[in-house]
Amino acid sequence: SNNEFSLSNLRDEAAARWQRELYPPPQGSLPSSIAKLSPQQNWVIVNDLSRSRMYVFKNILGEPQLVEDHYIGMGKAGYGKQYEGDHRTPLGVYKITGYIDGSKLPALYGAGAYPLSYPNRWDQLKQRTGHGIWIHGVPLEHYNRPPQSSEGCVTLNNTAFNSLSAFANSGNIKVVNVDKLDWLSPSHWNSRQQELLAQLAQWQQDWESLDTEAYLQHYADNFTSGTKNIQQWKTHKRRVNKHKSYIKVATEAVSIFEYAGEEG
Repeated sequence: SNNEFSLSNLRDEAAARWQRELYPPPQGSLPSSIAKLSPQQNWVIVNDLSRSRMYVFKNILGEPQLVEDHYIGMGKAGYGKQYEGDHRTPLGVYKITGYIDGSKLPALYGAGAYPLSYPNRWDQLKQRTGHGIWIHGVPLEHYNRPPQSSEGCVTLNNTAFNSLSAFANSGNIKVVNVDKLDWLSPSHWNSRQQELLAQLAQWQQDWESLDTEAYLQHYADNFTSGTKNIQQWKTHKRRVNKHKSYIKVATEAVSIFEYAGEEG
């Protein structure tokens, strides 16, 4: 019966909320999903989908500081979106592309919506389809919804949704959807950041050195560039670099995120 259905929904929601009480983020720990923040990246939202939790981080001198967290709902079929209509929430790194006030939307969306940039370039490469993946509120007469209740969007109660307006309209907001968020000690987090930045610096140095073979070592076997596979691209790079007397590579505003649901 419908009654049983709503009871099991309530049970699922209570269990998801209780998780937060049982397993709060360890004191002083930092999220593994955020590896490096550029000074321009002031805010990042990380949605821990297996735990039905949204974590909001502020960039404080390059470290993500947890400022608030909220219970969230996701797609009816869980996470790992692949195609249009699969009712899953995508895993990946997205940006908020705008804001739509609730008064301009059907009642389902509650206080409003923040559209996300799904499908991103990586999704397109993986031939994932679908659109209209948003962070949005819930119908005004409901406080909440079960953990798996949307068509692929991330949902949260309207009070929590409205609290996002303090920063979510400021542009350049990253939203990182993960299957499971790991928390690292500050020393582990810092050493991993140094390791990743060293790799980036080595790539830059090898490119600038005109040692094309050293530079090409940085690329995966399944790397593609436009329509070129790795072999075609390497041939192209060897030809182009041969005629250069110097190469200068500049990086700016570097942020690094861990991409969930993908090997390596």
